[in-house]
Amino acid sequence: DDQNMWLVPYTKGNTHKIVLALGRPLDVVAVRMWNYNKTPDDATRGAKTVHIKVDGVAATPNSGVTLRKAPGQATYDYGHSIFLRTQDSIKSWTLPTTAHEQPRVLERLMGQCRQDSDPPALPRGLTVCVSLTATHGDLYYVGLNAIELFDEAGVRISVDAQQVVAVPESINELDDVTDDCRTSDKLVDGVTDTWDATHMWLAPYSRT
Repeated sequence: DDQNMWLVPYTKGNTHKIVLALGRPLDVVAVRMWNYNKTPDDATRGAKTVHIKVDGVAATPNSGVTLRKAPGQATYDYGHSIFLRTQDSIKSWTLPTTAHEQPRVLERLMGQCRQDSDPPALPRGLTVCVSLTATHGDLYYVGLNAIELFDEAGVRISVDAQQVVAVPESINELDDVTDDCRTSDKLVDGVTDTWDATHMWLAPYSRT
């Protein structure tokens, strides 16, 4: 809804800032932002890198903070919380290694991963979207037992149920189904290799 968004012309190198006047001294612990979210295409207008100052003092690293890109729809709360730090603690912050910084190291790590696809470097991001475009033959339902993410060291990334959004959410969206246990939270409940329906996710499937 355009009535609830902010948009200004952008020119690289110019100043684009928002000032919030609090009226009195307050301890600001965090800032939560929701990026520009009109449509999937228009989401490219959202801010990528932000710098935050409190009373003129930097509260984020010199390189800024990467802000989560909006999904272009309002299915889930994509707000991004930025926890502020003092100037002393900023100096001790370390940013994750990217493919641009150490490509040879990442390419060597990728060689240890068995996968069907072969991306040029490990992706780095704030939101992972998995699109299920076909089933193994079923015309009406699609499902998974589990999904896991791993970092560049091969360590499993912890994902809570509150961080998972599925569209459709589950077969509970069908008119004649209620309280079915096969909901999206089961994707990250830690149980992977099972026949137990209470640890599975199932949703209506339709080809578009």
